[in-house]
Amino acid sequence: MKVHFIGTCSGTRPKEGMHHCALAFEIDGRYYWFDAGENCSYFAHTNGIDLLNVKAIFISHMHTDHTGGLANLLWTIRKLVVSKKVPYPFGVLPVYVPDLKLFRYIRKVAFAYRKEKTPALRTKGHKIREGLIYKDDKVRISAIHSRHLGESGIFGWHAFGFLIEAEGKRIVYSGDQKTPEDLNKFIDAGCDYFIMETGHHWCQDVCEYAKNHGVKVLRFNHHGRDVFRNREECEEKIKNYDFDIKICYDGMTEEI
Repeated sequence: MKVHFIGTCSGTRPKEGMHHCALAFEIDGRYYWFDAGENCSYFAHTNGIDLLNVKAIFISHMHTDHTGGLANLLWTIRKLVVSKKVPYPFGVLPVYVPDLKLFRYIRKVAFAYRKEKTPALRTKGHKIREGLIYKDDKVRISAIHSRHLGESGIFGWHAFGFLIEAEGKRIVYSGDQKTPEDLNKFIDAGCDYFIMETGHHWCQDVCEYAKNHGVKVLRFNHHGRDVFRNREECEEKIKNYDFDIKICYDGMTEEI
């Protein structure tokens, strides 16, 4: 299993060499895609990721730095189907989102004025709720709500983190979180690989959380003020911890 960090920037002003949040897990040639910031399909395609093998897409919340490239991602997959004259191999591409209404607008943008009787790419939106949301013969994916949007939950939740279970490993992708403790249910059951955003948190605070909760591998993603202020200083601070920690960059790929 590999994880491809396609975009590692939070919703800040544009940063040279960095794009908004997007990553994909590669398992036996299939890609399970999480978040879709701007430029994600171009960057992935030109760096060797086969977009025809995207098996499912998961969006943590509907902020633009996580959805700004979703319409183009769907459009690019469709164009590859048409140009290569091959069918999309999995029949229907499922897209898991916290808000189906907004996804319908994104899909309209992606396929504007297309009236094919048999669409080159069929997609189906699924509303994310807590618990197990997806499984196939390779992976199980569960969701947990985040308080990132300041919601009470009375009207449901519209921001989530994810647990990816595959090849005997437990990977937690934070999405955007109010506090790391919101992920305790996933982390405390065992975490082999933790991808945590720094857009709203200080790296050292997250390192302390991960150390105290037995995380084996910590990867910082969705970078914000702490990393932008002084990445070199953050790199030095994480050396003080005796487990595997890295600050991710666009185009980084790791085996898990």
